[in-house]
Amino acid sequence: MTNRRTGLIARGLVVVAALVLLPLAALLQTPRPGAAQAAAQDSLWAASSTGAVGACLSPGTAAALSDCFQSAASTWAGGEATAAATDGVNVYFLSQLNGALSCPIADLGANCTRIMAGPWPQSYTCSDTACSPNNAVYALAAADGMIWIGQQNGDIIRCPSDLAYVEQGAMPSQCEVLDDAGQRPVMSLLLANGRLYAGLKNYGTEQKKQGILWSCDPQAANSCDNLDTYGKTYAASLAAGGGYLWAGLENGIIWRCNLDTANACSTWETAGSPVISVSYDGQGTLYAAVTGDNGVIWSCPTASANGCSDVLSNVSGVSVAAGDGNVFSSTGGGLYFGSSQFTGASGQFDASQVLYLPAGGPTAVSAADVMVSAGKWGIKLDHRCDHRGRNPKATVTVRNRDGVVKRQNIGLCELRDAATVTRAFNLLDAGTYRVEARTKKYAGSRRFTVEQNQTGQVSVRMTRAGSAK
Repeated sequence: MTNRRTGLIARGLVVVAALVLLPLAALLQTPRPGAAQAAAQDSLWAASSTGAVGACLSPGTAAALSDCFQSAASTWAGGEATAAATDGVNVYFLSQLNGALSCPIADLGANCTRIMAGPWPQSYTCSDTACSPNNAVYALAAADGMIWIGQQNGDIIRCPSDLAYVEQGAMPSQCEVLDDAGQRPVMSLLLANGRLYAGLKNYGTEQKKQGILWSCDPQAANSCDNLDTYGKTYAASLAAGGGYLWAGLENGIIWRCNLDTANACSTWETAGSPVISVSYDGQGTLYAAVTGDNGVIWSCPTASANGCSDVLSNVSGVSVAAGDGNVFSSTGGGLYFGSSQFTGASGQFDASQVLYLPAGGPTAVSAADVMVSAGKWGIKLDHRCDHRGRNPKATVTVRNRDGVVKRQNIGLCELRDAATVTRAFNLLDAGTYRVEARTKKYAGSRRFTVEQNQTGQVSVRMTRAGSAK
């Protein structure tokens, strides 16, 4: 992808030689430590604009609708929640000006602690009567003990997720600026497909700097490139599913984008008001929260454009969270499961940021280990690695029905080590996967079905074999 950032230095393209496919023979998935609670029961999390935090087990039941969210499990002093994320161990809620809150999933909203999460730097413009901040934090993503922060000043910052909260000061030495969007505010972040996607807002005099959708390597500084440009608006929310990236735009459009191909986004649906939250349910439906006078909670099939229908009408949507075919939403007037309201919820949970964790773990940041058993091909690999001392590099890609889950460059000999592969591929859910490795010497592919039951036990069966050279 070429970098089209106005006023920023374009990065060069790296041309990689063509490679061929290599077969891998099996996948083994096991729950990651810290995800045991999520695997047992699903849960819904909510954090409101008043600092109330709550969680509800089995939130789709009649009992939950009447009993959950009657009171806060935690309160967050000065915490106006504006974004939510999870790494599968903790749930994080973000405040624009007061850091973030980290809540252990196993404690269901209790024992939350404030952590440091910007904005950096901070300054104020003052009049005779009041001062206003010149920087804020708008977006949050989390995985593997790290958080990514999207700021008003255009910085994407990466930090350890356990930084203790202190009053505003200089950016901690443990944090780094992943990239700088040239003063375009970073309004949304999403980790998917082994990438970090960022929705940048239009900026400048007469909004001359157009809004951009970025695709970044989440581990590499200055790696972000333009995926597409949406003009004088911004992506308020991002989701991945059905093989695509989805963006809810402030101008009322839902965009569908290719996860890897630049300039391939198109309008999927058009609303009469800003689409401020989108979430994919894992079963072919995208849900959207449309705010304002024409507000609705929408259900949109990912198989056909312009097919959205109302789940809730005449509401000012705030946030949606979907998974396992379920949808939960927050409006200015309460919390909902589908079209049913959480009648027991107190008014302090109106206009909340919501996050749903399915029973098998969160959809976007799931718990999985991968182990490769190379079979007949492995005999050749053993000879190459152990007797000839060679470790050819391969680009290994894991795909499920929703698109690319993970891509890594890894030595073929390292694929024989389950621990190494576990570290490389930790974003898989139970399902059907095609695993491919590209090198100059081998070709082929394998497809496997990975099944996980209610207790977290996993079975693997091969559903299709490929070829090897």
